[in-house]
Amino acid sequence: MEIRMKMVLADDEVVITRGIQKLVDWTALGIEIVGVFDEGKSAFEAIVRMHPELALLDISMPGMTGIDIIRECAALNLNTQFIFISGFQDFEYAKSAIKYGAVDYLLKPIILEELMNAVEKCIVNITGIKREPEQLFMEHREALTKLIEVEDTCYVPVLADMVHTGNMSDQMKKLVQFSFFSFIEEYIDHIGAGITFKRAGRMVIVFKGMERSQCMEMLQTLQCRLEDSIRQKAVFVVGQLAAHMSEIPHIYEQCISMTGYFFFEEWLPAMILDVEQEVFAKKVQMERFQSVRDEMIRELCEGDINAFDKEFTLFAKLICRIADGKREDACFYYCTAVRLAGERMAALGVDVGDGNDMKTLLELGRGTACYTQLVEIYRRILLQFREKLQDIASNSEKQSYWKAKAYIEKHYAENLTLNVLADEIHMNPYYFSAFFKKNAGVNFKDYVCRIRLEHAVPLLVSSDKKTYEIAVEVGFTDARTFTEAFQRHFHETPNVYRKRIKEQRGR
Repeated sequence: MEIRMKMVLADDEVVITRGIQKLVDWTALGIEIVGVFDEGKSAFEAIVRMHPELALLDISMPGMTGIDIIRECAALNLNTQFIFISGFQDFEYAKSAIKYGAVDYLLKPIILEELMNAVEKCIVNITGIKREPEQLFMEHREALTKLIEVEDTCYVPVLADMVHTGNMSDQMKKLVQFSFFSFIEEYIDHIGAGITFKRAGRMVIVFKGMERSQCMEMLQTLQCRLEDSIRQKAVFVVGQLAAHMSEIPHIYEQCISMTGYFFFEEWLPAMILDVEQEVFAKKVQMERFQSVRDEMIRELCEGDINAFDKEFTLFAKLICRIADGKREDACFYYCTAVRLAGERMAALGVDVGDGNDMKTLLELGRGTACYTQLVEIYRRILLQFREKLQDIASNSEKQSYWKAKAYIEKHYAENLTLNVLADEIHMNPYYFSAFFKKNAGVNFKDYVCRIRLEHAVPLLVSSDKKTYEIAVEVGFTDARTFTEAFQRHFHETPNVYRKRIKEQRGR
């Protein structure tokens, strides 16, 4: 067949360029390969000099990248048709090449059928003639499914991240992260175990030619080296075994789905996670969890701080397991415990303050960088309750105020009125109104409304009850009154709040 088109081929992996040359009968397609290069600058110079109709290039090469080449060729008004090849680590980068005029991009390892489809697009663009599919493929049809690889091998993707770096400044964290990434890159390159690249602020390792058990052993050694050399701990997620590189993106997504556990990293049973195994083998029974929570609150109220610390530590471990990698669930369980402790303290006359409503407590937990910080925040709130219990004033006015608050906390769902409360603490109703506002900072009606709303929040996020059912259960006369009060207090309707929280917990 008469040669009608020229093509330049470039990839810094020689096995790729050799494979492409051998796998396809380019002469039969009317294409002559006029240059094969292993770096970008030489490929660009050849394109400028020889004006080939086609260029099949790796997107990431030394000298000049594929993006650099296509951009320069566009500036020179060259009509070369570009097909890009990309490894998994350059996949998103490769897609952006389309806007510079690339005809197609192919993910390594290259599948012959995909390569031929891309070449056909170029031929149609150049000649305006669409040839029959039979003319495009090699003599042996089974080669359509063959991948360009020199040997049978396998791959294991691993996601790596640093264990929480404490109260470091942002600049120091960047320096530590740079050392962390550099050490892993150099280590994997030194032992020749595979490739590494960074993606979304995390390190990805792709081990090549070894079983998952070998990868696990290698990661254990790497963990020790990281601690010894740069004093930094690491957590890893080990993906499934991939027979071909084309399977890596899907397996990588499985690894990403487990990154919620990174928030709990210092509390995990192991720092090497496996997508094929449960992180916590033993499930927590809810009865056991509630029993420990109730005992912790009892010890807090009775003032035995050593016993409280022991139960609190156990409680923190149980929450870590029961949350199972979900930060929002951990926040919710702690907030529920704090609310229960607050109710118990209020019954004892403690003013637990205005910052312990469900919404505020949840936001405190969401703002933490790791589970250890989250644990300490809620522990501090509980200990503040205890300090307030110890500091209760002995004067009768304060005792009357705390008695009124305790009664409201216990009977908020009932038809509470000034007369009812005044009678309960033996005060004139008119005097009680001024007395309560003086001590609470808000009038009686607004205070009762706020308490009812705080009790409504757990029902919204942890039950499927209708809005009107929750309204009645916490003491509002109807759903409309409840909705209006909720929106004034939280600046969104109950339904919008419920939807937002459930969406956050599902991430």
